[in-house]
Amino acid sequence: MSQLNPFQLLRLEHLAPSPTNPRKHFEPDALTDLATTIRAHGVIEPIIVRTWPDEYDTPADRDERPLYEIIAGERRYRASLLTELEDIPALVRHLDTRQVLEIQIIENLQRRGVNELEEAEGYDLMMRSYGYTADQLAEKVGKSRAYIYGRLKLTALCEAARQAFREGKLDASRALLVARIPGAKLQQQALKEIAEGYGGPMPYREAARHIQNRYMLKLKEAPFETADAFLLVTAGACTTCPQRAGNSPELFPDVDADVCTDPQCYADKKANHVLKQAEAERALGHKVILGKAAEKIAPHGFYSSTAGDYVLLDEKGTYGDAYITARKALKGADVPIVMIEDARRGRLVAAAAKKDVNDALKAAGLRVGSGNRSAAQIEEDQARKKEAASRRAIFDAIRRETRLMLNGSTRPALQRAEDLALVARQLWARTGFDAQTRLAKIYIRPDEKLDNHERVRALNAQIDDFNAAQLIQFLFDLALVGTLDVPSYCSDISTPAPLANTAASFGLDIDAIRAAAIAEKPAKAKTSPPAAPEKSPSTPEQAPPGGEGGARKDKATVVTYRHPTNAELTWSGRGKKPEWVANYLATGGRLEELSTANQAARAGDQPSLRKPKIQAADAAKKPKEKAKTGGRVAAAGGKEGSAEPAPYRCPNTRDLLEGVVA
Repeated sequence: MSQLNPFQLLRLEHLAPSPTNPRKHFEPDALTDLATTIRAHGVIEPIIVRTWPDEYDTPADRDERPLYEIIAGERRYRASLLTELEDIPALVRHLDTRQVLEIQIIENLQRRGVNELEEAEGYDLMMRSYGYTADQLAEKVGKSRAYIYGRLKLTALCEAARQAFREGKLDASRALLVARIPGAKLQQQALKEIAEGYGGPMPYREAARHIQNRYMLKLKEAPFETADAFLLVTAGACTTCPQRAGNSPELFPDVDADVCTDPQCYADKKANHVLKQAEAERALGHKVILGKAAEKIAPHGFYSSTAGDYVLLDEKGTYGDAYITARKALKGADVPIVMIEDARRGRLVAAAAKKDVNDALKAAGLRVGSGNRSAAQIEEDQARKKEAASRRAIFDAIRRETRLMLNGSTRPALQRAEDLALVARQLWARTGFDAQTRLAKIYIRPDEKLDNHERVRALNAQIDDFNAAQLIQFLFDLALVGTLDVPSYCSDISTPAPLANTAASFGLDIDAIRAAAIAEKPAKAKTSPPAAPEKSPSTPEQAPPGGEGGARKDKATVVTYRHPTNAELTWSGRGKKPEWVANYLATGGRLEELSTANQAARAGDQPSLRKPKIQAADAAKKPKEKAKTGGRVAAAGGKEGSAEPAPYRCPNTRDLLEGVVA
């Protein structure tokens, strides 16, 4: 080999790719483009080769051993195979395998097209097989030590995660989040959660937050002693474990130091801790309930002073007239103690059978409490429920008044529906999931058997179909929905100012709404039913599909429905449903109610929620004469005797699907 010219033309058939080349994937389109350039200009830059080492096996796809190993330039070699060239310029070098790796890692690896996983595998090979340290690699590639460790961690990815990375379903930053989770099973679970998620892959920050909350545990909350090196011999003490974030700052720069990143090890230590506790309690003569038997008593852990047939001795409950622990209420009475495993917290909980506790309390002359809450707590809960009901009633009243305002408006707040849609979309995206769920339960029919996530997605899909009036209503709802929450941690449960002020701006009587909302048995209005028009013997009656809220109409009611987006399509509500009606109802939609013969009579049956002065002012604004339309009030903007009167619109219509704007 020493007599060979170091730069020469070598036949392609005598060459083979290097087994140690970290680059394994080559873009077909890029190779095709490079082949086109080579056909036109040839290979301008020679590749680097060495003689095929004796310790290397013959490649699986070759019948004969190659003469040369390609050290650098495999893309040019592969592109040349696509052309009619028989040879390629090459620079022959005398290199050992360590030197070959340095060239491939340090030179080839920095070129375009090498992905982060291939880079990580190259660093890993140099460290495992040739004794490089992270500091040496960092110096050679001009990167920090933390960068090298971050890349190396990608080699911990399970095969499913590696495949997702190669297919572009997982980028390097989120792949590193998955790689920090020990074990293929947990990695696959996390991969599915962050790569699919609700509505698509999670953004990086959301994915990082999700993995920290779900797959990392705060050691300060551990039920066991973290410095105990013998609790789980194979793992040692948490204080020195590399899976503690603070012990590997290069891998976990964004995680608190005192956090365990190995959920399985944490679970094993927690289980061993419970077993040690159980052994000590049995030595004291206490009964111990573990495993499946404990799960039957408290499937999801202990959250109150009782669980199944047992009373927790150190949790407060109502005993006699006092809100104290059972242990204090018993005052040292001889009650057999039972230790029950709390699998959620990894501890044993002191309890006693309810029968034994009740017998001891009766013997002491105490009344046995029926719950674990004090009278003051019960009263507070009831007050919050009433306030929540009141707020929802005020919210609904504002929505009704908003609809009346929008249906009668001739000048919408924004002229273009796309402007409203933009504002609505942006506010919706910034609304929390709890608030989105509240609105979804209002907008999506309650008889639809959907969970909260499905309801939110359904409402999200409907926003694109809202007209201008619906979008304005939706913006009002988004602005006020946050006021419906009455949190238990807040002592002030008075009606929030935004809700109260908005109701006042519509002239609503909040006190009347509140009284109606919290009344145990709201009084029903007693009214005479409207006179039914004569039925046509030739037209069969058919119950309409229901307007707002899906309520069925009286058979005597004459109703006209219109398509939500095509005003030319209408249906009288009688006879066979048109195809567009059947299709629209099948998707959960609600038809627009244009006119109802007895609607005004029904509206008069409802108790007034508007203040008297506002009602009087509204009455003064109503036209004194009726248009010549069979007793109907003239449409907004219409004038009696006009050559082209405005289209008729019922002034009592509250369904936003109408959205009439003159």
